[in-house]
Amino acid sequence: MDQPGMSTRSWISLGFAVLVAFAVRYAAIDARPLWLDEAYSNWFASLSLHDLWIEMPSYETHPPLYYTVLHFWKGFFGSSEPALRMLSLLCSVATVPVVFALGWMCAPRGRQGGAALVAAVLFALWPIQVHHAVDARPYAMMTLAMALYCAAAVALAREPSSVDSPRGRRAAWLVFILSGAVALWLHNTSVISIGLVGIALAVVLMLLEQSRAPLWKVAAAGVVMVVFWLPYLPWFIVQSEAVTANFWIKPLSIRHVVATFFSVFSADGLPDITLPWFGPGDYLKLAVGIPLVALAVCGALRIKREGRWPAAVMLLTAAFAPFAAVVVISLLIRPIMLPRILMAASVPFCVLVTLGLVGMGNRTWRALLLGAICGVFFAAVTNAFYLGDRGKEPWDAVAARVSAESLPGDAIWLYVNHNELPFDYYFDHPEQTRALPQSYPAPGLPNEYPLGILGVPVLSAKDLARLDRELSSLRRVWLITRAGRTEPHQKILQQLITRHMRVRKIWRYGIITVQLFAMDTGPDLRTRADDPALALSAH
Repeated sequence: MDQPGMSTRSWISLGFAVLVAFAVRYAAIDARPLWLDEAYSNWFASLSLHDLWIEMPSYETHPPLYYTVLHFWKGFFGSSEPALRMLSLLCSVATVPVVFALGWMCAPRGRQGGAALVAAVLFALWPIQVHHAVDARPYAMMTLAMALYCAAAVALAREPSSVDSPRGRRAAWLVFILSGAVALWLHNTSVISIGLVGIALAVVLMLLEQSRAPLWKVAAAGVVMVVFWLPYLPWFIVQSEAVTANFWIKPLSIRHVVATFFSVFSADGLPDITLPWFGPGDYLKLAVGIPLVALAVCGALRIKREGRWPAAVMLLTAAFAPFAAVVVISLLIRPIMLPRILMAASVPFCVLVTLGLVGMGNRTWRALLLGAICGVFFAAVTNAFYLGDRGKEPWDAVAARVSAESLPGDAIWLYVNHNELPFDYYFDHPEQTRALPQSYPAPGLPNEYPLGILGVPVLSAKDLARLDRELSSLRRVWLITRAGRTEPHQKILQQLITRHMRVRKIWRYGIITVQLFAMDTGPDLRTRADDPALALSAH
């Protein structure tokens, strides 16, 4: 065998890392209310399997696999916040053993146990992983699939003689194919990482074997993945065209690129600070991220010097190539850069950081640096969930405000239509709400779809004329909006309402705005959002 098996001590170390990961994530599982995307997950998981696999792909930008798993999960455990999020939490915790194994494979002989433990603990505390482990979205499950894919690629990127047995190599190919296929069914952007890591594996194997035969092996594996993915491919093309034509993410800037990079590869969640001459910014995240990148580079150089350059190539490719590809796509085609679609890259990066730490000669400095990194990560997670605000979308507070102050006969309008998903989750009387122009989803209308989401249109001129007629018979209207690319359309609706009534109150909850319009003839009670006596904050 190439490496010795795990000892009892190593198994205990793995168990410790798993417990740390579970404890940190479980403590935050209900720290925040559901936000819009999680409400999407809850709504999709309520659909029938027919609707999930036949109807939903025509208007939803994500594949149906995660929603299908959540559908069955929800059937057993319910739709409370912790229940919806527990699936992601368990997927994230299940990734810890994969990171442990990846650290073990890449560590120097004699240090496998220590390196594997450090990698697993770092992943257990890695801020972006903790954030999305308590998010009812597909990203934690996608990270698990991509971690398996990366581990299989690293295992395969060795001389055939160095692998335990032909049976072990076949198992690695099987994991490589199945995890890649599953990742494709979890998120559309997985195709980027799957393709780049696959290309790197083919190149490495061709160099190792001095033959083109590995190219055909990797290509055959890719074909099998595509065959598994083939039923979704037509919808992938449709969704890609919709995103290319119009999408809600703002154009790329240098600040956006840097912020995204260090959200993935640093302590995401640290508070912004203000520096003289530079103004406010996420400088703490930058200060932590630069040393981490330096450690990762040192880790790659170390294993290269030890003659294990294939592992270095695979880890570097899996960590940084997807980020570079997303930058190129965002510049040349359409901005798609979000930290969460790149969070799986923190797995190989975490292993590279570990190898950099293990390579430090002074044991005391190594322990101090590891403790400092873990402390900063814990501080970032604590700040994000407990010391900062409750998130940008406290829909529970919005629903409570409307429930407390609305009167019988009030019109409660949500614009755009997907705002009804999180609002109705918390509102006591969802039958009283109305999504504009139609309840979600509303595909195939002659309206514009500026968000690039084929179920979320904005109001047309015909819709506005209809609402204008309806307003003449209403006395009070609640308008609930969410900041984003539809804000110009929101202003048109607000102007229409003010032709019939005046703004009486305004509350701002992060990126959510609640406005109450009324026909009353008393003094204008327009509130200032920064007045805590009149407008409820996000707390």
